[in-house]
Amino acid sequence: SRARLGLVVFADRSLYEPCAELKPALSQLCALPDKLQLLLHERHPTTRLASETAPAPLEVVDVEHMMALVAEMAFDARRAAELAYSTAPDTAADDTVDGYEAR
Repeated sequence: SRARLGLVVFADRSLYEPCAELKPALSQLCALPDKLQLLLHERHPTTRLASETAPAPLEVVDVEHMMALVAEMAFDARRAAELAYSTAPDTAADDTVDGYEAR
């Protein structure tokens, strides 16, 4: 299913299951799938319907794997921004700003 609230919990399930105080919350969490699957190239809003099968989701193994994915995505975003900036037309040579001549 699709994330609606964006809540992801990384924890050792067997460590918290015996805890009586956490039973009400854990019973709700444990009823859901316990493997995080991501579609790295799908962005919001998606054109894929919820009833359609997701193409080759990436299964996140643990929190370290998630950290590596986030770092890689941040690096890619920065590289794309730098590339967009370096290929943008040079506006510094233009002596006008919004149609007004600079003084």
